[in-house]
Amino acid sequence: MGTQQLLLIGLGIMVVGIAIALANTIFDSNAESSLQDQVAMESYHLATLATQYFHKPSEFGGGGKKFSGWTINANLDTTNSGIYSIKNMTDDKLVLEGKPFENLNYKWTMITTVTGQDINTSVKYTED
Repeated sequence: MGTQQLLLIGLGIMVVGIAIALANTIFDSNAESSLQDQVAMESYHLATLATQYFHKPSEFGGGGKKFSGWTINANLDTTNSGIYSIKNMTDDKLVLEGKPFENLNYKWTMITTVTGQDINTSVKYTED
């Protein structure tokens, strides 16, 4: 009877160890997905600010149908989610880039393309 009990205890420890490892993997996966959603939301917010600037007449401090001159507010270029920057800007098109912090070792970047009528956000995965 003692051998059987030791065997069951060992089996129980293995099952608990596997369950903990699986839960950790699922948690990490959900954390990255949640961060992607948050970076996408903040990128979209910046894109709407840029669109407002684009449509506001230059006489009122806007771009007068141009993105040129728009900048990311210093309070919004770095958040708890990541770092945001202007990747490319022309008069009629703006490309924003949102990156998670490097210490997280995530291999993706959020790219948001803004025109006067459209906002498109996509995830760009990078290789090692």
